Amino acid sequence: AVLSHPDPERLLEIADSVVAGLRSVAGVFDVRFDHTPGVGEIQLALRPEARTLGLTIEDLALQARAAFFGVEALRVQRHREEVRVYARLPGDERDAITDVEGYLIRTRSGGQVPLSQVASMRMGTSPPSIRRQDGQRVVTVTADVDENVISGGEANDILENTILAQLTAAAPELTFSFGGEQQQQLESLDALNRGFMLAMFAIFGLLALSLGSYVKPFLVMAIIPFGLIGVVLGHFVLGVSISAASFMGFFGLSGVTINDSLIMIDFIDQRRQGTLPAHHPDLSDHISRLHAAHSRTGHPGAVPGPLRRVARGRNHDYNRDPDVARAGTDGCLSACQLAAQGSGGHVT
Repeated sequence: AVLSHPDPERLLEIADSVVAGLRSVAGVFDVRFDHTPGVGEIQLALRPEARTLGLTIEDLALQARAAFFGVEALRVQRHREEVRVYARLPGDERDAITDVEGYLIRTRSGGQVPLSQVASMRMGTSPPSIRRQDGQRVVTVTADVDENVISGGEANDILENTILAQLTAAAPELTFSFGGEQQQQLESLDALNRGFMLAMFAIFGLLALSLGSYVKPFLVMAIIPFGLIGVVLGHFVLGVSISAASFMGFFGLSGVTINDSLIMIDFIDQRRQGTLPAHHPDLSDHISRLHAAHSRTGHPGAVPGPLRRVARGRNHDYNRDPDVARAGTDGCLSACQLAAQGSGGHVT
C-alpha cells in the first residue's frame, strides 16, 4: 500500500501502525516500509532582524552551503572522466558547531554579520531520500503472503476495510492506494477487458454472417451473463474471493457457453420450421445434446490447470490455475442450467 499524509511525522506513525496491523494477520509475513532513518543535520531558520539587513533564507542557505559543503569552482577533464573541483573552508574551520555559529554572512550592503545573529539553529534529521507521488510525500508498505493460509486479495481486503479504515477515521487527510499483486491484477483485467470486447465484436460479426441475421447473434450471446452468475455463485459457495484469474476463466468460458447457445438456437429454429429430425422428437433430447456439448468442450479445457499445479507442486507459482478452472466450470454449469430452464428443460 502507498500511504500519503501532509504531515511527514504523522505519516511515519501511520506507517508504523499499518506494519503492526499487518503483522497480526495470519499468513502475512515480511512486513516492512521503505522509510529509512535520516542523517543528522543542522537546520537554520532566518531571524526577523535579518530581514532588516536585506538577507533572505536563500542568501543564508547559499552562503552556508558554499562554506561548509563547497561550491563548484571548475571542472577538469581527465582522460574520459570529468572531475569537479569544489572550493570550501579548510577542514579545521568547519568541523564544529561553533564554526557554524561564528561563520560570517555577507549582507547585500557589503557588511558581514555572524550567522548566529541572523539565524536560529537546531539539530534535526534529514531523510536520505524522499519519495513523492503526484506531488505528495508517500511511504510504501509491502508484505508477502502465504497462499496456503491467505490470498493477496484477502490480505488487501483486511488492510483496506479494517486497518486503513480505522486509521483514516482518526486521520481524515490520510490517502492510500494499492500496488503489488492487486495493481498487477487491475492492469491484467484492463487488458483482458479490452481483448474481451474485441472478441465479442468478432464473434457477433461471425454469427451475423453465418446466421444471416442481426437479431439471432444477440439471442446467442445473451447466455454469457448466465456464466457470470455461475462464477459469482460458485466462488460465494466455496468461500473464495474473486481474482483476476477468475475473470480469465469467465472470459474463456464465454466461447463455450456460446457454443451451447448455438445448439439451442439451432434446435429452436428446426422445431419452428418443422424440420426437426425424427430422432429428436422433444426438447429433452436437445437438452442432452446441450449438456453433452458442454461436457466435451468445457470440462476438458478446465482440467489442465489443476493437473499442472499438482504436477509442479503446491508451492509453485501456478496457484491461480484453480481459480481459472473453478470459474470456467461453475460458469459453464450455470449457463447450461439457466438456459435449459429457460427452454423448459433441465440439466442432470
